[in-house]
Amino acid sequence: MGDFLQHNGLALLSLVIALTGGVPGMLSFVEYRRKRPKLAAGVANITYGIVGKGSGSSPPAMVFLTLTVGNDGELPLNPYAFDLELRHGGKRVSFMRQLIPADLSLQSSVQRIVVHDPASRDLQRFRGSITRADPVAGYLLFFTTLVSRDELMSITEPKFTLLCFDMLGRTFKADLEIKLEEIEGTVMFPKHALQVEGQ
Repeated sequence: MGDFLQHNGLALLSLVIALTGGVPGMLSFVEYRRKRPKLAAGVANITYGIVGKGSGSSPPAMVFLTLTVGNDGELPLNPYAFDLELRHGGKRVSFMRQLIPADLSLQSSVQRIVVHDPASRDLQRFRGSITRADPVAGYLLFFTTLVSRDELMSITEPKFTLLCFDMLGRTFKADLEIKLEEIEGTVMFPKHALQVEGQ
């Protein structure tokens, strides 16, 4: 392989330059890589649950994220959809995205969770640009049958990755920093229109 590259390196470089539109194309590519969008996300709250009663002994596990999505790049990010992955037990667990219904109810025996106007704050429905100066706050809802709610709740520092797909089909990723802590008393998240009360 080394001999091949040594004898054909110049030809390969010429081919790459030709395929990318010559020197101007290469410069445009380098410029885009420097300024490209960089997904950033900060989680204000995470809620685990189950979806309804399910169809069997293991109802789907639910993850409801309250978060702010930002962009550390210079170019705007125009999201089309968001996905969620979890690294757990040496494997990657993919969650299914779900649009948030207007009548969403998060019922809990240990907390009272009040979500104001959830459908209008659903980031899956967001159509616009996210820039450094204009992050967007809202909610995301996911579910899976690959891990149970109890398994999720047993992970003290879950390793979630948020994936964002833009209008051109490009994928951007951001690791989420989450440490599970039980909420005592009443905690308000005014920017996200969320209120959690311990019972």
